[in-house]
Amino acid sequence: MKSLWKQKSYDLDNGLHVEAIFLKDRHTWSAYVTAPIGSLFSRYSIDQKPTPGGIAHFLEHRLFDTPKGDAFQLFSSLGCDANAFTTYEYTTYYFETATNFLEGIKILLNMTNEITFKEEAVEKEKPIIVEELYMTLDKPAQRLLHGLLENLVSTSYLKEEIVGDKEDIVSTTLEDLKRVFYTCYNPKQLTLFLFGDMDESFIEEIGRIPLHQHEEKHEITSKMKEEPEEIVSSFHITKMDVPLPYIAMGAKRLHLQKKLGIDNETYEALQDIVSNLLFSDGSRFIQEIHDEGLMDTNVSGAFLSSDGIDILYVVTSTSKRDDFMKKVDYFFHHLREYIDDKSLKRAVRFCLGNALIALDDFSTFTYLYVSRYMRHISMSLMIEMYEKITMDLINQFIDLWKDAPYTTYILSKDGK
Repeated sequence: MKSLWKQKSYDLDNGLHVEAIFLKDRHTWSAYVTAPIGSLFSRYSIDQKPTPGGIAHFLEHRLFDTPKGDAFQLFSSLGCDANAFTTYEYTTYYFETATNFLEGIKILLNMTNEITFKEEAVEKEKPIIVEELYMTLDKPAQRLLHGLLENLVSTSYLKEEIVGDKEDIVSTTLEDLKRVFYTCYNPKQLTLFLFGDMDESFIEEIGRIPLHQHEEKHEITSKMKEEPEEIVSSFHITKMDVPLPYIAMGAKRLHLQKKLGIDNETYEALQDIVSNLLFSDGSRFIQEIHDEGLMDTNVSGAFLSSDGIDILYVVTSTSKRDDFMKKVDYFFHHLREYIDDKSLKRAVRFCLGNALIALDDFSTFTYLYVSRYMRHISMSLMIEMYEKITMDLINQFIDLWKDAPYTTYILSKDGK
């Protein structure tokens, strides 16, 4: 798979680390800047001062306010399609364009290199982010997953909203934002990803873009605690005006990758294949749900892994709530029944084909490449791993879920 693209790393004179992915005969380019700060940063104190929840996301909003104006408008004037997002582990700013690639990169680096907004801009942003929080709470699917995580984890940042809660948002100050910015946005901590048809001289030109080197040093103290094996609650119902009950059932395990003794690429490929075996349209579990009349809408399931915590969950919206819960209870306790060698061959073909198709979609490829790199996963090696996943490894993984504690979280119109 390495032959599908050429990749090279650079450490430039202006302090930037660059990952360049050379794609011949492409008519578009894309650039991403990532900072090593996500929602988990609320679990740290800086200079003995607590870090408000959601501060990484708050910075993501405010850094589009540049000395030359709103960065979205600047990108648009160059024909660049720009955006940003915050995850649990990192924050990313990016754009895609068919022209003015270097000028777009200058905007991207300028907005992530210094803070120029004032206190009044911070206050103006707070109701906007609070509104974003409320919009999330009004979406059943997102609220369902958040409630499930609150039931499963007790100390991990996974249970927290990435944007923070209302108290965090309204209490954030310009001083908080600057303290976090100068801790996490030094050019030497950022990674610039470049995608497209370019040459070495283009990379050298980026190295000549002047950047401020932040000399401020801050003491970072971790407040993170080890997540216990136990879950927080086994059952919870929340009242919400929905036409059918929404149900999420999820189990928790800790440090499964470490227990299996496998690398990041193998573990990512393993989870993809097992997810396909269990939850694809052709899987035995989904077929039984359909045949038994338990489906009113789509049933989906997946694995979520972060911070050493592994979660297996199933979600749907159904009028046959109790019957569905009994079915998933049986499923969680008999996972081995739902996989076989024939299904494995199908799942491997599907996952490999899906990965190769993603390479043909420029936006999808760039996003996947960056997100996996930031989780220390080589995309090319991971694709190679699909055909190396064995039934023996799958059974080892499945057996680690045996008797895992699980929870049920429900949204219903009457709260009953």
